[in-house]
Amino acid sequence: MEIAQQVAIMQYSYLEELADTDITYLYFSDTTPKPPIPELPMFRWTGGQWPVPLNRVAQMEMQKSMLPKNILYIGEEFVMTNHFINEGKAAKGITINLVGNGLEGESLAFGQVELFEGSNPVAKATLDKVAFQDGRKGYSVNLVNAEIDNSITYSEYSKAITLNKLKAKGYRPYTIRIFGKVLNTPDEQELYLFVHPNENYTDGNFQTGLVDFAVFKEN
Repeated sequence: MEIAQQVAIMQYSYLEELADTDITYLYFSDTTPKPPIPELPMFRWTGGQWPVPLNRVAQMEMQKSMLPKNILYIGEEFVMTNHFINEGKAAKGITINLVGNGLEGESLAFGQVELFEGSNPVAKATLDKVAFQDGRKGYSVNLVNAEIDNSITYSEYSKAITLNKLKAKGYRPYTIRIFGKVLNTPDEQELYLFVHPNENYTDGNFQTGLVDFAVFKEN
């Protein structure tokens, strides 16, 4: 029988047979070992778009390193986009920092930051200029009321699309958009985005470089 073949390969947790009847109830459960959800929020970077012009189609220029870079002109506004998921417990509040040598000469200015879950807006605010404890200049904002739900991984989501669409709803991607402006050509192009949940600074964060993929030119 087909049912018998399925039973042979599935794991069941309880089997009950009613007396004086031919009816048997099988209760199945998934007993595949899985790592538990971390007890603290755990952000994982899942991709992004390097700085691109806000008001025109992006242009790229090949470099000697053979890596193409987006062209940004002096005086031009741009936007940076980064995606992440929360593989740990749900988070309440996140902190977003921009730091790096590229900000020392104040050639780059940053303003609004927007947070989305999928295409739905979650929070927005203005980045504040700050001096961090190590003396470096940068920008920071604390979105104290932003709620970041737990998410399955992208690989789990890809499988669930075809096997279990209900489970696919557990994929909760988030997007950070940061708006800035080029004031002058930076002497240094080192710049990092540093994001962490307020409950878990040390182990729940991700960090990614930003302007290594941009070249600055006079208009």
